[in-house]
Amino acid sequence: MELPSGIKSFLLQRLWNPSINNLSLPKRLEVKMKVRHYTEVALEDVDREGFQGVRVRYVITDKEGAPHFAMRVFEFEPGGYTSLHQHPWEHEIFILEGEAVAVNDKGGERKLRPGHTLYVPSHEPHQLKNGSGGVMMKLICLIPLLNG
Repeated sequence: MELPSGIKSFLLQRLWNPSINNLSLPKRLEVKMKVRHYTEVALEDVDREGFQGVRVRYVITDKEGAPHFAMRVFEFEPGGYTSLHQHPWEHEIFILEGEAVAVNDKGGERKLRPGHTLYVPSHEPHQLKNGSGGVMMKLICLIPLLNG
């Protein structure tokens, strides 16, 4: 069924021209897409007790306009690891390169290879290790943006 041309014209004007009748886009829609290669972001040492041979790139944060989540790319040197730790936020992890070992608070280990995902709920004790032998291990880790 075809809409009458007057109604069609009215709807198209409002859909494609939000400035009519002083309509404005919500602030969240004004943020422009940002594209860059992850290696353009500084690689920083993770200076946290119990972490060894772990570096991070903060590739997407609130500085890029992200209102809810942060994306980090972690690089674990051969033999690198985090401490067994927990915190009030969740993690979503995607293994890019090498082999990771996820450890729980009971010492249980799970090997993860490129393409594997790992969800760590809030407050769950966890540790990550590079299980690749002499090769770098890389992963993407998403977390909610933290205030302060």
